[in-house]
Amino acid sequence: MAHLSLYRFVIAATLGATMFGGGQNPAPAAPAQFPPLGTGVTAEEARALQTATDALNAKIVALKQQYRSSPTFARIADVEVFLDAVRRPLKYDERLYAGRGSTPVSYAQQTLAAGAERASQLANGTTPWMTQSGVRGFYSRVDGSAQPYLLTLPDNYDPAAKRTYRLDIFMHGRDDTVLEQQFMAKSLTGYTSKPFGPGSDRFMLQPYGRYTNASRLAGETDGLEAIASVQNDYPIDANRIVMAGFSMGGASAWSYIVHFADRWVAGNPVPGSPRLRSFCAAHSHGNRRTLCSGRYGTCTIPPTTRSTRSMCRWLPTRVRSTRRSRPPTQWRRR
Repeated sequence: MAHLSLYRFVIAATLGATMFGGGQNPAPAAPAQFPPLGTGVTAEEARALQTATDALNAKIVALKQQYRSSPTFARIADVEVFLDAVRRPLKYDERLYAGRGSTPVSYAQQTLAAGAERASQLANGTTPWMTQSGVRGFYSRVDGSAQPYLLTLPDNYDPAAKRTYRLDIFMHGRDDTVLEQQFMAKSLTGYTSKPFGPGSDRFMLQPYGRYTNASRLAGETDGLEAIASVQNDYPIDANRIVMAGFSMGGASAWSYIVHFADRWVAGNPVPGSPRLRSFCAAHSHGNRRTLCSGRYGTCTIPPTTRSTRSMCRWLPTRVRSTRRSRPPTQWRRR
């Protein structure tokens, strides 16, 4: 009877704890929000920024009317990317960037001021930024929106020179906090505006690719359209285009190399996964052809079409893991 009484006590205590909350599981954590919400400005500051965005939008509307039948219309995207970098966070309550020594509202004002300056220059028929490294834009054929990219010009670039240039493409890594405004600010810093070694023989392109999506869906199309935009405006040698990327951008670069192999003279993806061999082993089933092989890993491509297999066979590609700092000693052909 004593044991039975003890069991009844334990059961009663357990049920009581459950009824009064002691035994309840903790509430599940709220799912992560991407991109992070919250502009970081007060309601009054938001109203002031909205007034400034409306003013810049009016200038862009006037430019589209002015150049509606002109090839210069495409240059309006170079202005509109500054507008959207502030307008979209205000509309969707997303994070506004604050550069070093600034606040979200002051940096947003700087962003809009840069767009307004370009709008005034374009209204006067000039585009001085086209001979400078920095932010560019294009109108997407997916949804008509203005999408930004960063372009670094060759050292001592002379538009009048009768020559063509190599184009190096660098796909950016993952950062869940980087929207258009912060991405565009990269052009003001040395490393991020020149992820490759600078040179007099090359342009360097960094597509935005619709936030952090590893160049999937619209992001993939944006990358190709950014390349086309540069080719339309500058003397790029189509036979000397290099595809590269770091971390998430390495995955982007692999995707482009696999699916558009005939576009690149070489590839240099630096993927975020340190286990290249195990990754490739898990994805190497069926008749797959090796794209590159070396001490830092082996990666493969699917045998899609004969032309793709042929191009990939002769595409020199260097691949290395982010866990290993030393790259392979030479390009390898397979």
